[in-house]
Amino acid sequence: MAASLQVVFFGILNIFFCLDKRALALLLTFIFFLANGVLTFITLMRGVTFYGYGYGYGFVGSVLLVVVGMYQ
Repeated sequence: MAASLQVVFFGILNIFFCLDKRALALLLTFIFFLANGVLTFITLMRGVTFYGYGYGYGFVGSVLLVVVGMYQ
């Protein structure tokens, strides 16, 4: 599931790069970086059964921000 969201996120980043929206692409990548780091840290503290959820939820939040941002 998270890997398919990664493909969607990278596809959207490619579109932003083609449209020369590098600042927006950098912002979205930085948001994913922060979300992934914080959420992965939290899930590591929760134990083995939660491994991977930080990565997945980081992409869910990033893709949702991209979709909302595209319609504004």
